[in-house]
Amino acid sequence: MVLENLKPQVVWDIFEQVFLATPHESKHEELIRKKIKEWLQTNVIPSHPEIIINEDNIGNILIRVPATPGYEEVPSLLLQGHMDMVCVANEPFDFQKDPITPEIETNGDWVTAKGTSLGADNGIGVSMALALLVDPEFPPHGPLEILITVDEETGLTGAFELDVDKLQIQSRLLINVDSEELGMITVGSAGGGDSLMEKALYRFSDYSNYSTFYQLEVSGLLGGHSGGDIHLPRANANKLIARIMSKLTIAKIPIVISDWKGGTKHNAIPRKSIISFGFPAENKAEVDSLIERERAAILSYYHKGENPFEPDLKIEITPTKPASYFSLEESRLIISTGNIIPSRAIVPSPTISGLTETSNNFAIVVSSDTGILFHLSSRSSVQAELEWLRDQLEQLAYTADWKYNREDAYPGWNPDLESPFLAYVRRVYGEEINREVEVGAVHGGLETGLIGDKIPGIEMVSIGPDIQNPHSPDERVNISSVEKMYSILKRLIRDLNRYHA
Repeated sequence: MVLENLKPQVVWDIFEQVFLATPHESKHEELIRKKIKEWLQTNVIPSHPEIIINEDNIGNILIRVPATPGYEEVPSLLLQGHMDMVCVANEPFDFQKDPITPEIETNGDWVTAKGTSLGADNGIGVSMALALLVDPEFPPHGPLEILITVDEETGLTGAFELDVDKLQIQSRLLINVDSEELGMITVGSAGGGDSLMEKALYRFSDYSNYSTFYQLEVSGLLGGHSGGDIHLPRANANKLIARIMSKLTIAKIPIVISDWKGGTKHNAIPRKSIISFGFPAENKAEVDSLIERERAAILSYYHKGENPFEPDLKIEITPTKPASYFSLEESRLIISTGNIIPSRAIVPSPTISGLTETSNNFAIVVSSDTGILFHLSSRSSVQAELEWLRDQLEQLAYTADWKYNREDAYPGWNPDLESPFLAYVRRVYGEEINREVEVGAVHGGLETGLIGDKIPGIEMVSIGPDIQNPHSPDERVNISSVEKMYSILKRLIRDLNRYHA
């Protein structure tokens, strides 16, 4: 045990013994779902047999806790989070088998993981909700429900397939515990949708014209969340590869691609990308010169100043063995498309300062023996703007002869600043931290948009402790903010008998 001396101990014990100890990558939640139910049967049900546990067909879990006697008339409250995590590592790591190894940073302020993402998003929030069930200091309360969804991170599948009737959700007040900033109440989020661009291609093995092959690797980037971090001056590894390679095709150097792989998650900014390519031997000097010139320009930009945008960015070029390749024309179209695809904050919000309205992430490139795939992730707080962006991507795809698949979009969550429940949460929250609480929206996708569609009239807020660099090996959660957030959560439940809509 690494976190056993942290407070509140009941929260950190659950986080370490349930979530960090159990593999729970998105779309592979079987073990964590089983672990949560085992934990409930061992630690909760023997002393609270009145608690009901329901599941729907997709695997979402609902825990219904009856009111303390005398509190039956208090409005029912739903706490909601997700059981899966984004799995990213600096080195090869088996997220299907191996536990996450937590570490406390030397300053004693943060918990991080050894070489991998931590899964504080959203393991720490769900741990706080579960901790209430075994906390001896948990005060009397009204009806309480805890909803733990599956596969939030790779498509909001649990929220899309949420079966409100089968789970028998009764609450019309909801606190989502998936936010990442103490002192902030989130009341809105972006909608989004993924797009796939694919080419089915032949490979060639005649090296008479393409005898020289290089491997170009971009690595060491900060990465981050493709919603919350897309506005920052961070590089996208796939885009840097396309940028450098475009210098060669624009110079009319015959380039053929043999392999390109970059990015691993649709909702993470790619930290690493590698392309292998061939060209005529007589072009070697020009290829070397153009790559070095562009490499120097990129490093100068991202390494400059006392606080560089990408301090660990590496761009490395090495000779490699000839390998089967795509045609000259298809290689040109692949590189051009990758260079044109936007991957940044495209439009700022005209109504909320500092918020991105529309963005796109060039998330994944993967080539195979039979073709190549680009996976793009688009977001917008305005549904029509989201679809306009995807219209443009579709037109780009057809122009360069790609097959385009527009996956289903998920809705945004429109803020209700007049919500009585928001006013209640903001007042209690502010009293607990002794300062004004901010109210805002995020550019990331939250399950609340879909849940709100399925439960008309439900009032919702999202809160959470300080979490930095989610969806990356640099993810960390602030220890003192977890203690404060847990205290806020308990008081919100305790004082709900004073809430009047």
